[in-house]
This record gives sequence, C-alpha cells and structure tokens, in this order.
Amino acid sequence: MPGGAPAWLPAPPLPGGLALAVEHVAHDGWHVTVAAAGALPARTVAAMTVRALPFLGDDRLPTSAQQLTVRGARTTIVVTPYDRDRALAVAVESTGSLALLERWALRAAGAGVSAASPGHGLAALEPGPGGVRDGLVGVLRVFGPLSATVLEAVDGAGAVHAFLPRGVAPLPLGALARELVAALAALTPVAIVLRLGAGRLVVRALAPGRPGAPLLLVGGERVTRPGRAWLALERAAARLGAR
Repeated sequence: MPGGAPAWLPAPPLPGGLALAVEHVAHDGWHVTVAAAGALPARTVAAMTVRALPFLGDDRLPTSAQQLTVRGARTTIVVTPYDRDRALAVAVESTGSLALLERWALRAAGAGVSAASPGHGLAALEPGPGGVRDGLVGVLRVFGPLSATVLEAVDGAGAVHAFLPRGVAPLPLGALARELVAALAALTPVAIVLRLGAGRLVVRALAPGRPGAPLLLVGGERVTRPGRAWLALERAAARLGAR
C-alpha cells in the first residue's frame, strides 16, 4: 500500500487535538489504515482489527454494524471498514469520551462495508433467573425499553446479564458477546461497542482480563446520547459487581 495518509483521511483538527501517525498494514487479506496516537504498534492494531472485523457482519446481529469500538485496559481501537477488504483503525489511549473520535472515524471511512460473517456455533448458555437484575432496566433506560435476561453458562464460565430491546433473542447475542471478548482478549477488553445505525450493542466485561468472566450485554435501538448511555452502563456494571 502507498505510504502517507490516504486522500480521504480528514485533515486536522482531530478530536481532543490528537496527533495521529498513519501507517498502512496488510494482514490476512485486509488492508488496514492504522491511525494511532502513542498506542500499540501498527501491526498489533492491524491484527486486532482483522480479528474484530468479521463480527461486524455477524448474522446474529439485528443488522450489520458500521463500526466496532473496543475499549481495552490501556488502549482503545475504533474499527471502521470502508471497502470489502479495507478498514480504518484508530488507536488511542483508553481515556475520556470516544463519541467524537467515533464520529470522526465514520466520516473518514465513509459509509463502510461490513465484513463477512464468521462461522460460529451457539455458546453453552441457557436462561437463568432474572431476580434483582430486573431492577437495572430503569438504570439503563437511556437505551430505550429493555427486557432483562440472565444467561447462565453451562461450561462454568460467568453469566451474561442481557438487557435487550423487547423481541430480540438474547441467546444468540449472548453467545456472540462471549466470542467477541475471547477474540479480542489480547487487549483486555473492558467494553466493546457495535454501532448498528442509530442503535448500539455494548458488551461490558465485569472482570476484565479474567477468562470466562461474567458479562453485561446491553442493546438499544436508538441511542442519541452516548455519553449518558456510557454512564448508565457503568452504573449497571457497578451494581453487578464490576471491578
């Protein structure tokens, strides 16, 4: 791939005055434009990006995702595909709000094209008792009307506490959430956000870095205030014992 920033990459100023170093990396059939601000090496960012990309077109999602953001313990990567074999990955330190950076990446990448769906099987989950967790629906009201389900893992892993729009099947998305966290384990994901048009699907690890740890899964069909949504998510995670 040619060196330097591509013609479509917007010029500064960037959100928060960030200075991004741009590098092009070919990895497993994908061409990844990595725009990083003192984060991981470009090849590491590209490798994580390629692991994330198939989930954007996963057929368990209500609709294909335009963007995926993984907020790791130290580094956040915003992944936005813009062609069938090309993607933009913006990597920054995991601090502050990401809404402006995500919008900037969407403008940079244009409409984007979701990757092909990965092969998958249903993870070993089954519905469990809702109990006190039903009370968290009010905490998460910024996501819209939600139904609460606890998906217990039959393999001994932690439960998935799912809060999803009414009518959305929780089992497939719970399985997807566990697979997504496992695929990006090298980043120690704290939260992963899939942008589904105006909606969001958020996976929050309740014990980041611990294999098979319980997860909080929240979906909203129309999320217009991402900052408030993040605060609500953190309050709900704290109620569930996040650390």
